[in-house]
Amino acid sequence: MDRNDARKRWDLVFDYIRRLIQAGTSVQLIAVVWPKVFPEMGYDLPNLAKIYGIQDNVIFTDVEGVGEITDSDLVELYNLADFRVSMSSGEGFGIGTIEAMACGTPSIYSNCSGQLEFAEGRVIPVNIIGEKSANENNYGRYSMSEI
Repeated sequence: MDRNDARKRWDLVFDYIRRLIQAGTSVQLIAVVWPKVFPEMGYDLPNLAKIYGIQDNVIFTDVEGVGEITDSDLVELYNLADFRVSMSSGEGFGIGTIEAMACGTPSIYSNCSGQLEFAEGRVIPVNIIGEKSANENNYGRYSMSEI
């Protein structure tokens, strides 16, 4: 479950899904998210899926807000999944990664967020081109001279 927020980088997730499909991989993404844009925050996800040509490979759960899906629904979704993916360019804690870990669902997540503190060695971190990786001395923050 993720918010429809620009920092969640749904564009990257959709691009990776497109690339997997082009490589001949059978992929079905279950997006537990409110697919329509929040004012000034995210994407029109159904339209974005069409732009990437993956609309037939994405199922939106039509979540209108946190609380629409029960905890037991969430456990069922995690257990149905082969893995959970999050390409967030900044995550304070990463509840979704913890939820997936609790359900035994592998996670692929961006290497530029707070998830590194508890998930390192337990999930698969990936670098996002153009984003700084978080490590012990750098939690994805840019200095003013770099901006």
